[in-house]
Amino acid sequence: MMMPDKYSVRKEVRERLQLISKDDRLRKSQAIFETLEQSDDFRNARHVLLYWALPDEVMTHPLVQKWALYKTVYLPVMVGDDLQIRQYHLDDDLRPDARFGVGEPTNGFVPDDELIDLVVVPGRAFDGKGNRLGRGKGYYDRLLARLVNARKIGICFKEQLYDSIPVDDHDVLMDRVISS
Repeated sequence: MMMPDKYSVRKEVRERLQLISKDDRLRKSQAIFETLEQSDDFRNARHVLLYWALPDEVMTHPLVQKWALYKTVYLPVMVGDDLQIRQYHLDDDLRPDARFGVGEPTNGFVPDDELIDLVVVPGRAFDGKGNRLGRGKGYYDRLLARLVNARKIGICFKEQLYDSIPVDDHDVLMDRVISS
C-alpha cells in the first residue's frame, strides 16, 4: 500500500476533527492532561513550553493556566517565519496572532532555548514511531531543532494517530506521543 502524501493526511485529519463534539474534545483533552501530568517527564520539568490551542487542537488553555502557578511556563510567539518563546504569566493579556488567531503573550521573559526541559507539541498527525506532521509551514520543526535539552511530547486526539505518516529529513521526532 502506498504511503499517503502530507496534504492527504492533513485533509483527512481536518475531516476527522470536525466530527468531534466540543464536549468530547474537552473530555479527551482532560484525559490527555491526566496522562501527561502523571509522566516523569512532566513532573520533573521546571521550564515547560506549552501552546495556546487553536479550536481544532487539544484544548490546552486549562493546562497552561493551571501549571503557570507551579512551573515556569512558556508559549510560542510568531515572529516572522519563526517561533520565539516567551514566558507566560496568569495575568497576561494574550494578543491573538494576526495570521492564525493563536493567543500569544505580549511581553514576558524570552529564555535561552537551553532552559526549556519539556515541550508539549501540537500536530496534525502523529504515528507510533514518534513522527509528527504539522500544518505545513515548518514553524515547530525549526523551533524543536533548537530545543536540544527538551523532551518532546506530542499530544493529540486518537483521530490524529496513524500507523505511519510521511516525513522529511528536517522533521523532528517526538520522545513520546499521548492521545485520547
